[in-house]
Amino acid sequence: SQSPAPPLAPPPATPPAPTSSRSETDIMDERLKFTFFNACKLTVTDNLLPVDVGKMFYYYMVHSRPDKDLRIEPAQSSYKHIGPFFLALQAQGLCSLREVQRHLTLLAVNRQHPEYVAFVPRRPDNYVPPRTDKSKPAPVPDTMKAARVSTVYQLSPHMKPIGQYVFRAVSKAVDAVPLPDLNKPGFTERDLIELLEKYISKNQLFTTAPPEMGFTEAYVRLNPVLTAALWPPRKGDRAEDYPETISVSEARTRFTENAEVYHTVTPRVAFKDPVTKRGSISPLCINLEERQGGQKHVTRVR
Repeated sequence: SQSPAPPLAPPPATPPAPTSSRSETDIMDERLKFTFFNACKLTVTDNLLPVDVGKMFYYYMVHSRPDKDLRIEPAQSSYKHIGPFFLALQAQGLCSLREVQRHLTLLAVNRQHPEYVAFVPRRPDNYVPPRTDKSKPAPVPDTMKAARVSTVYQLSPHMKPIGQYVFRAVSKAVDAVPLPDLNKPGFTERDLIELLEKYISKNQLFTTAPPEMGFTEAYVRLNPVLTAALWPPRKGDRAEDYPETISVSEARTRFTENAEVYHTVTPRVAFKDPVTKRGSISPLCINLEERQGGQKHVTRVR
């Protein structure tokens, strides 16, 4: 009777070292495959897929080397480039790829393949295990946190009389409260609305809608100061060009729109001070572009 065939030997648990009987090309082929298995076993979980093959190599395979001095250079392998290496893995049933205009993306890893199952990973010195508890995301370093952007307002020249009137009244009522600097931004939208309503209330300008309008929404009688704040004067305007009353909702909207808009950017780093700038914030576009078939990545900031 014939004896059973011996079982297939599992891949080596350590990257192959050069020997006199093997060529440098064969050794580099085995190192590429070793780092691919090592990265998939230790770092590249299924939730990280799909991933560009260039990113898979430079971000994961290179950093999964047990020894940082171990060279893995696709140019010295039989594949010459990283793309043919991944195509060979797909031909062996170890992974599946998507190719669009010669651009390869790793879609999945066949973790049931016998060669993958038999592989014993070797952890690098700086190995950090991937998180499996998705309910508690990993803490983000302060330097990586997004800055907080808030909108603040400054009173326009025609709105400052309202602010001066209200804050002087408050200062008289409460033991010499210092007046805020009206020449600096620092009002929120809610602050502007409260400022307007306090001015209207102290001057007893609340009224109701004219009877012919058929409803009783709160209205405001306009005086010269309030009119100038809601409709900044223009050359040639006459008093009869403005209405005598206005709804409270429209007054709030106009008062907020006439204020000067600023934006305050507050970094999430303790030693950075907030920065306030007038006007809107220009959008920032960061693109990661790939060159040379995914072997080179360029970051463009616009």
